[in-house]
Amino acid sequence: MALRRSNATYAGMLPLGLRPSEYTVPLAQPPSNWKTLAPFPSNPNAETYSKQESLSHLPIPPLASTLEKLKTSLQAMAVSEAEYDAAVTKIDEFGRPGGIGEALHKRLEQRREKEEQVGGRGHWLEEWWDELAYMGYRDSVVINVSYYYGFDLPPSAQTPLAQSASDSTIPTSFSLQRGASTIRSALLFRHRLLNGLVPPDAVKQGPLCMDSWRWMFDSCRIPHKPADYALSFTPAEKSKEVGIDGHFIVLRKNKVWKIPNTVKDSSSGESRLLSTTEIESALNHIVYNTTSGPAIGNLTASDRDSWADDYAVLASISERNAGILHDIHSAAF
Repeated sequence: MALRRSNATYAGMLPLGLRPSEYTVPLAQPPSNWKTLAPFPSNPNAETYSKQESLSHLPIPPLASTLEKLKTSLQAMAVSEAEYDAAVTKIDEFGRPGGIGEALHKRLEQRREKEEQVGGRGHWLEEWWDELAYMGYRDSVVINVSYYYGFDLPPSAQTPLAQSASDSTIPTSFSLQRGASTIRSALLFRHRLLNGLVPPDAVKQGPLCMDSWRWMFDSCRIPHKPADYALSFTPAEKSKEVGIDGHFIVLRKNKVWKIPNTVKDSSSGESRLLSTTEIESALNHIVYNTTSGPAIGNLTASDRDSWADDYAVLASISERNAGILHDIHSAAF
């Protein structure tokens, strides 16, 4: 099994629609069509996105209903009756017949009709949500936006660390087994998703939109000013290795390790996903063969404008830096 530190490897790992000559780290300008770069499965029998065309479009509530809900919300926030009454007066003026509220609502309806047509974004809110509320968010995304998971220890495991006398960061064998099992499960789920074999989510009322699932793996949010953008490195071409090719990233003592998702099967000679045992062996190698490095990753916790500036400098220092950033961007996870 090949295991190595991250180096620059651009070929064959470029986003759909970006040619090698157009992809540098960082991009001078984000692609205007970045949202379309995450491909749908090429499998003709893909089930995951099979209900997309049957979904209803995002509606626009009647103006009167929206204004009544606004009044109700403000009632809980107002510090006095006078303040609330003043706000209600302004809301009523905004929503009066023939007023500015009706004019703006009509423009919103026109936007909805335009975006729902072929070639549009699908619904009236998508651009504003992507560019303003999400990618345009400038505070640190750590905690504020990004999520993480933690796992309770089973009763038999007293501590996640071995408490080695020489290195207090050495995890227990249980922790390595749990990590390897989690990675293996994620790789198996990714294989199903990229081949369109994950059934669409649904509630009693019907199926839910699955569009955002295209960005679950093989993608990265790139810091940029005035708004971030995302790149997808999901293979678009039809291949028997779609869903198993690629790599994942492991961080240890601020060092970046790149682990291929696959290994050549000794009997068939074909690529297959790493087994849980093989992943655990790789993690064990990383644990005992990594020395401490500078905490460059802390830069990602800055506000997005500061991180965008630092990211550009970091990428320009050396080709090796650019290559490591690319490997992080294009990782399955």
